[in-house]
Amino acid sequence: MMNSDCLQPESAIARAGTASVEPDAVSASLLKIWQEILHISAIQPDDDFFELGGDSLGAIRMLERIGREFGDELLEPDVIYSTSSFSKLAAAISDALLQAQSTAASNT
Repeated sequence: MMNSDCLQPESAIARAGTASVEPDAVSASLLKIWQEILHISAIQPDDDFFELGGDSLGAIRMLERIGREFGDELLEPDVIYSTSSFSKLAAAISDALLQAQSTAASNT
């Protein structure tokens, strides 16, 4: 069972392009977002946002929160429909952050 007590988030999530972001920190932040939007405390890695009761309005709210947490325009707006499981969405965020960091590093 995945809950916020099991995860050890970093003290602060690094913005893309400034420092590396640990996958556990991404998962911890995403877990908190899902718990608040879905009003569910126990979320498993393979849980699907829509099967847990999420809807399109909730998806928009989640993407807005992800943008505030990790950086605006980090993800394409339709990513939740192609990666609606918790673990796949966390991986997509981590991948996008790594890509943004790589792009920022190559532009300096």
